[in-house]
Amino acid sequence: MSDHRSRWITFSRLASAVAVLAAFVVVGSASPAFAQPTPTVALVPNAAYGMVLTDSGGWTLYTWDGDQEGVSNCYDACAVAWPAYTIETDLIAPDDLPSSLGLIDRGDGTWQVTIDNWPLYYFARDANPGDINGDGINAFGAQWYVTAFAAPQQAAPPPPPVAQNPPPPPPPAPTIAPAPPVAPSNPLATNPAPNVPSVPSRPSQTVTISNFQFQPQTVNIQQGDTVVWTNNDREAHTSTSDTGLWDSGPLQPGQSFTFTFNNPGTYSYHCGLHPNMRGTVSVSAGSSFGGQNSPFNNQFNNQVPLPFPPDQFGGFPVQGPPPGGFQAQLVIPAPANGSVILNWVPNPAAQSYRIYETNVLQPTALQVVQTVQQTPGTLATQATVSGMTPGQTYILQVRAVDPTGGEIPAPAQVLLTPGGVIPGGPTALVASAITGNGLVLSWTPVPGATTYRVLISTNPAGPFTAQGGTVFGNTANVAGLNPNVTYYFQVVAVDPAGNQSPPSNTVTVNTVIGLAAPTNVSAAAVTRNTVTLAWAPVANATTYRVMVATTAGGPFNLANVTNVTATSATVSGLNPLTPYFFQVVAFDANNNASTPSSTVNVVTTL
Repeated sequence: MSDHRSRWITFSRLASAVAVLAAFVVVGSASPAFAQPTPTVALVPNAAYGMVLTDSGGWTLYTWDGDQEGVSNCYDACAVAWPAYTIETDLIAPDDLPSSLGLIDRGDGTWQVTIDNWPLYYFARDANPGDINGDGINAFGAQWYVTAFAAPQQAAPPPPPVAQNPPPPPPPAPTIAPAPPVAPSNPLATNPAPNVPSVPSRPSQTVTISNFQFQPQTVNIQQGDTVVWTNNDREAHTSTSDTGLWDSGPLQPGQSFTFTFNNPGTYSYHCGLHPNMRGTVSVSAGSSFGGQNSPFNNQFNNQVPLPFPPDQFGGFPVQGPPPGGFQAQLVIPAPANGSVILNWVPNPAAQSYRIYETNVLQPTALQVVQTVQQTPGTLATQATVSGMTPGQTYILQVRAVDPTGGEIPAPAQVLLTPGGVIPGGPTALVASAITGNGLVLSWTPVPGATTYRVLISTNPAGPFTAQGGTVFGNTANVAGLNPNVTYYFQVVAVDPAGNQSPPSNTVTVNTVIGLAAPTNVSAAAVTRNTVTLAWAPVANATTYRVMVATTAGGPFNLANVTNVTATSATVSGLNPLTPYFFQVVAFDANNNASTPSSTVNVVTTL
C-alpha cells in the first residue's frame, strides 16, 4: 500500500447544509426537535499538525493504512485499542471542512464516520480531548495517522492610517506579511511540521516497546545522539542499562524516556520488569562502521535493511529486514548437549565476526568465545558454540568486525544441534477480547523460537489440534469459534530447525452466549408520522435497536425512536400515507447483536 496520506485525492468542500443519508438513531437517544444541529466533526488548530480533525467533543480522530476505501478492517482486539467513530444521529459537516464526510455499515448495526471514504477511529490511550498519542503508531499490521489539514493562511494586516493634518510625513515603509507556508498539493499529504529550531541538534532515534520487545532491538547511532524509548505495550516496562548507566523506571503505556549517548561504545540494556526483553545501542565515534566513507555506513546507520545472499537464505529477498528470529542479542537456555548453531546476517565489508557469550546472571561480562574469519568473495554466516552448561541461560551476540577493528552487532538466530530441544514452552498464556466467535491469545516469547502454533480442543484432556497457521510474534487472533462453547487453548514454540517445544499452560475460554432474535414484534398506535412497536424481551439483552425501511427487502437503517422501554419504542419522523417495514435487533453488554426479528409492515395514516 502506498503512503497513507497520499490516498486522499478528492477534496470537495461540503455545503453547510446537512447531508442526511438516512433517519437513524439508537434506542434511547432522541434529539430535540428544534435544537441547533451540532456538526459531526470539527477542525481544531494545533501548532504541530495544523488543523486536527476531531469529533464534536474535541476527541482526536485517526485513520489506518490497514483499511481500504469504504471498508474497515479493524475489529475485535483492534477495535478495543482503536474504537470506531460511530454516530446514531444525522451526519452534519462543518462549513470549513475541506473534505467529504460519509458513513459505512460496520455490520453490527453501527455506522462509522468516514473522511473521503476512509474510516475514522479514536485511540484508547488518548485520555482527554485534544490528546494526540496515536499518530505514527504501527499496530495491527499497519500505520495509524492523526487526520489533519493544512492551517488556513493568515491575511496581511491593513496598512496604518495616514494622518491628514498637519501635512503627512513621508509614508511608512510597507508592512510585508510573512510568506504563507507552501501547502502540499494534497492537504492531507503531510502534517505541517513544527518550527525548526535555529540551532541544529543531534538527531534522535526511536525505540518502540511493543509485544514485550524493544523494536528495533539494535540501534546504531553516533556520539551525541539521543534515543527515545516509547512504551506502546499494554503493560509497564523499563529501559535499564546492564551497567547501571541509565534506568527509566517503570514506563506506563504511552510514556517515553530519553537518554543521550556522549561516549562511543556498545551498550546493552534490558527491561527490569521482564529480564528476557533485551536491546543494544551501538554508538559510533567515526570508525569505518560509522564514518561517512565506511563500507558499512549505508547498511547499518538508521537501520537500513541488510542484504540477504540468496544462496545462504534461499526464499528470502535480496533486500529486506532480517527474517523472524534474527536478533542483535540472543537470550537462550542451553540445551541438553550444551551446543547451539548460530546463523547470522553476513556483511560483505566485514573482515571477521566475534561471538560473545555470558551467563544471564552476569549480563555485563560478555567475553569473546570464538572468532570466525571472512575471506574476500565468501560470506561467513554460521558457527557452532559449545561448552554451555545445560539448563543455564546464556546471552549470545555476534559482532561484525571491520578492517580497523570496529564492531557492530550482526543479527543472528539459534539453530539447535542434533539432540537439542527447546527446554520449555511458552508461559503466561492468556486470552482477551473474547466474543461469540473469536478471541486474542498472548504469551511470553520463548528464546530460540522463531514461530508458534496455537492448539485447540473442546476437552481439557485433548486431543489438541492446530488452530490456524503459523504465528509470528507472541499474539494470535483466533476466529471461527461458536458462541456459548467452552474451548481449551495451548501454544507451542517452534525453532528454525522445526523442533517443537512442550505446550504452554492451558487456557479455558467460554465464548459469549449468542442472543436470540426478538419475537412477537407488533405495531400499534399508528398515526401520520409515528408508530409504536412492541416485542418480547430477549434473555441477556441490554438494549435494542429499531431498523426501518420503505421496502420489504430493505435496506434497513436505524430509526428515530422515543419513549423507549425494554419491550417497546415509539418511532417518529415518518411520512403520512407511506408504507414502512420494521425490524428489531437485540444487543448484549458487549455490543454483540442478535439476528433481526421478523419484519412488521405498517402504513401511516393521513
